[in-house]
Amino acid sequence: MPIIYRHQKNAPLTSDEIDGNFEELLKRVEALEETPNPSEGIGKIEQKGDILYISGNQGTFFGQFKLPALSYNLRGRWEPNTPYALYDVVVMDAKTWVCVRAHDSVPEFEQESWKILVDVSDMLADLSIPGELPVFTEDDDLPDPEEGKVGFYIKSRKIRLIYGDGQSWRTFQDINLIEKGEENAQ
Repeated sequence: MPIIYRHQKNAPLTSDEIDGNFEELLKRVEALEETPNPSEGIGKIEQKGDILYISGNQGTFFGQFKLPALSYNLRGRWEPNTPYALYDVVVMDAKTWVCVRAHDSVPEFEQESWKILVDVSDMLADLSIPGELPVFTEDDDLPDPEEGKVGFYIKSRKIRLIYGDGQSWRTFQDINLIEKGEENAQ
């Protein structure tokens, strides 16, 4: 039975019509109580790497979303008279720098255009390394790991400070072993 409204009838409701309206409302409320609300809210948000996973509080998987990631451009050693773009990464003086202002470099390093990402100069202070540190990439063949030799190794968009122990190359950060001849397998 539909609900009867006074303004639609253009007359006062009878007692039977009022009772009928209440009976109809009672049926609708009871139906809502018997059927759980099908709406679902967010129950869990989880991040794994650069993916965000969203699940509902009743078990529904809403989807996964790729998070934006900052992309660095690894350029090796800093060079004078070279154009550098925002987020270019260079190595100079036992430090890894990221470009914070696009510019053409001049003969002297302009620190205001760069921000330090990694500074290992304190770790190297006791090693008395002469001159600049060599930079190796995954495309280079690593030289023999002379004991005490230190350099930077760039692979898969990561920069690692490495040192030779006389038999193999090691990293300072995670002490991973890089065997001669296996550097491209890392």
